[in-house]
Formats: sequence, C-alpha cells, structure tokens
Amino acid sequence: MIRVLHVEDAPVDAALAQAALGRMADEFAVDHVGTLGQAMECLQRRGGDAYDVILADMMLPDGDGLQLFAH
Repeated sequence: MIRVLHVEDAPVDAALAQAALGRMADEFAVDHVGTLGQAMECLQRRGGDAYDVILADMMLPDGDGLQLFAH
C-alpha cells in the first residue's frame, strides 16, 4: 500500500486527483488536505515516515508546496 498525502486547495483539482487515485484504492491510501498548515499538522501528527508520496499544489492559500518539502 502506497501512502499518499495530497495537498490541494482547489476543489475540482482535488476531486480529479482523488478520483484517479480512488480507481486504484487497493494500491493507494490517500489523506487529502487543503492548506500548508493542515499538511504540516499531518506530518507532525503521523511522523516523517508516515507517507511514501506527497502530491502538493505549488500555490496554497497559506504558502506553497516548496515550503512543505523544505520542512
């Protein structure tokens, strides 16, 4: 099972990505959040090795995806 943190604030884009990943639900476990702050909370709460993949929007309401990777 591949653990994915999906960070996307645009509802349509989030729905498209989740639909694509949902078709392979037996391969992916996806947590979706809409802000940089929520993503940071997920990483702190679950630990640094909680996710295998992070799909991050580059323009978030409270920062950008690069800040998440820098953390």
